[in-house]
Amino acid sequence: MNFSSPSFPTSSASRETPSSALGSGTDASPSCVVRPATALDLRVLSDILARSFHSDGGWHGWLYPLVRLGIYEDLRHRLREPNPPYLCLVAAWVSRRERHPVEELAGTVELSLKTQPTAALDWMQYPYISNLAVRAESRRRGIAKRLLETCERQALD
Repeated sequence: MNFSSPSFPTSSASRETPSSALGSGTDASPSCVVRPATALDLRVLSDILARSFHSDGGWHGWLYPLVRLGIYEDLRHRLREPNPPYLCLVAAWVSRRERHPVEELAGTVELSLKTQPTAALDWMQYPYISNLAVRAESRRRGIAKRLLETCERQALD
């Protein structure tokens, strides 16, 4: 399992991306890019995860900011001091606006390596996928599939 992070462009919710990440051409329709998460993505990722797994309506609404803050801090800790091997991936729509590439985060997934004792008193390691979440506006467009395919490739390496 190779969890090393190749050099990918950094991103936030909506920010310029280097042209090299897009390839050539001036596509009018956005393309999906999957890359490792960075600290700049934390605010948007915590919002995607909180909205995917927790309600912000009704009486739960007053708890929502605390839930999102907890998710933010948890992600921040894991990204800052990853307990190898750990990888947090983001999927982003990349489009060109006025000749400048712009990213908008659409989803996330986390991949880690878990260890479990076996009957023979050995330790078995296996890949573990968690926190797969896609922004509501981007669902049913293949984002989760792309994230899981990337996890599978990383786990097989």
